[in-house]
Amino acid sequence: QDRWITVLEAVAFSPVRSSVKPAAIPAQPSEALLATVKRLAPLIPHIAAMFGVAVEAGASAPNRCARHAPTAQRRNRQLHEAPILRRPSAPNNLWV
Repeated sequence: QDRWITVLEAVAFSPVRSSVKPAAIPAQPSEALLATVKRLAPLIPHIAAMFGVAVEAGASAPNRCARHAPTAQRRNRQLHEAPILRRPSAPNNLWV
């Protein structure tokens, strides 16, 4: 079930998503798998139909970044808050 979720997320944001056609679906899909199919249904309606999920007419596609990718603001904050390592002004044996 976890592999199905991973593959569906990869397929949904792939340029070849319309040509991917699974031979079969799991006999008893888990709640997590069904939730993923419902979330990605606007992007992969042909696969969602195999799970019995209908795509609503005005459904919008999910944001690709919503899952794990940091927002640009958070990424910039992380870059600017990173500690700056500087070489000490006086030479010592720690620096080679």
